[in-house]
Amino acid sequence: MNRASSMLTLLGFSILLLAACDKIENPSPGYITGVVKAAIVDTSGDTTVTALAGASVGTLPHHARATTDSSGRYTLEVFPRTYQVYAKHDPDVRETMTMVDSVLLTEVYVDTVADSTDTLIITTTVQHVLDSLLEIETVTYDSTISDEYEVNEGQTVTIPDLVLPAAKSYQDSMFITIDTVRVDTTRP
Repeated sequence: MNRASSMLTLLGFSILLLAACDKIENPSPGYITGVVKAAIVDTSGDTTVTALAGASVGTLPHHARATTDSSGRYTLEVFPRTYQVYAKHDPDVRETMTMVDSVLLTEVYVDTVADSTDTLIITTTVQHVLDSLLEIETVTYDSTISDEYEVNEGQTVTIPDLVLPAAKSYQDSMFITIDTVRVDTTRP
């Protein structure tokens, strides 16, 4: 084998080695997809499983993170290897106002002397009181971690739904406001 042919062979091996090293250092990504749901137990003990928007999803070991969309879906772009996936969600607080109209009659009489020969009686009647019930609902979620899943280059792995255990709690407050005040200035 002559020297030129040896040099070409060595150059060919060098190019193959560089291409292989680049592939090792910069592998094509893989993907992990799935859905996060919440199993919400309300105060009556009933459980509802529903898609969970806004949950944080990530890999263990830590490499990729995402947030679930409105249908609870996520996609994580990862290097090829074996991963676990975790999901968590911060407590969710909702406030709702319920108006309950109740009747309360209260009469207040005030005697006012208009002049020395006459007396004016002012009757103030509170006809309605609105009971405003502010209900604060808090949903508290626990985190969850999946089994292990191996992801290869260019592969999309769809894992089973991640279901976060969650519980609802309620707190009530009452606000009373005067709806109507009627002043009757007629004499009795």
